[in-house]
Amino acid sequence: MISAATVAHAVELDSKIKTLVPTFAATVAFSTGAREVVQWHGSQPELQVVDHGFMDMSETLINWVRRPA
Repeated sequence: MISAATVAHAVELDSKIKTLVPTFAATVAFSTGAREVVQWHGSQPELQVVDHGFMDMSETLINWVRRPA
């Protein structure tokens, strides 16, 4: 199930795209596109590698954002 926040974000993104490209019209539903991306990624085992440097950087950023004010 898609949350209301996800739908609101998709609508806002669509609006921003249309500002840049007025003739843009989404032809694939978000749920269909997301499903296709997951299926494609699942079929590419060579891309399913953990980048430990990126993971460490992400943890550092998350901890920085969550630090006490």
